[in-house]
Amino acid sequence: MSQQSNNPKYIWMDGKLVPFEEATIHVMTPCARYGTNVFEGIRAYWNDKKGELYCFRLHEHYVRLAESMKIMHLQLPYTEEDHIRFLLETLRKNELREDTHIRHEVLVAGFGGFGTTEPVSMFIATMPRGRFADIERGIRCCVSSWQRISDNSIPPRVKAGANYHNGHLAKLWARNTGFDEALLLNERGKVAEAPGACLFIVRKGILVTPPVTHGILESITRETIIYLASEELGQKVVEREIDRTELYVAEEAFLCGSGYEIVPVTEIDGMSLQSVQANALTRRIQNYYFETVRGNNEKYMDWLTPVYKARAVG
Repeated sequence: MSQQSNNPKYIWMDGKLVPFEEATIHVMTPCARYGTNVFEGIRAYWNDKKGELYCFRLHEHYVRLAESMKIMHLQLPYTEEDHIRFLLETLRKNELREDTHIRHEVLVAGFGGFGTTEPVSMFIATMPRGRFADIERGIRCCVSSWQRISDNSIPPRVKAGANYHNGHLAKLWARNTGFDEALLLNERGKVAEAPGACLFIVRKGILVTPPVTHGILESITRETIIYLASEELGQKVVEREIDRTELYVAEEAFLCGSGYEIVPVTEIDGMSLQSVQANALTRRIQNYYFETVRGNNEKYMDWLTPVYKARAVG
């Protein structure tokens, strides 16, 4: 039975699988008061033909989680293998057999004040969830008046809840002005990313994306697309600065991320793009990506961690 519209039965929290309603923290924790947390958003995809749920690129996600913790001075005794074991245990306990979005969060609990880095708590929530946006029809974007955070203010490479206030303001501004999503410029006036998603454009047939030093999250999906487009589709990919006006003369654009997956952008500030056409590069990348993450591309099975078969051999 699908849990698509329901919460999971159990959440992993500090070493225990607890009922969803009991996975709580106090309102006076530093996490609740100051947003002192880091997290990973991970996707798991159900393959009906194989009868298996596949988690995508767990190693890369837990490397990034460790880096976020290091920058924020948070410490836990768990190894990468521990994290994976906890996650698989949670997915199995919830008996999930559908596409799932995972929130793996490390936070400062207790009743410390500003600047506190302990005690550290952790939870894993496995939420049955489909699309964040319409990947077929695409979305309309605008360039936001809000500026993207920088490495010398709130480092974007840290995947922290507090960082998302920047994108939240931009998203609200976009929605209130009639668009689906916002695009933010960095402190140098160059294109950075969207709230919770990285950006690619197609300019003169070349796939272009801002570099990781331009106010973007070091996205695992972005890295995957660069590799697949280059190695499998023979597409030239360039990481460089993107001017705002390049968005208006691009042939195509799309957003990507573990949550967003790959979403075509059909319009930017009223300028139309060709991202949803049947022969668009965006469509080719979409198709190859989804075949890969769902376990239908045998070449990249090493990127996938099976949830149920792993129990038989573990």
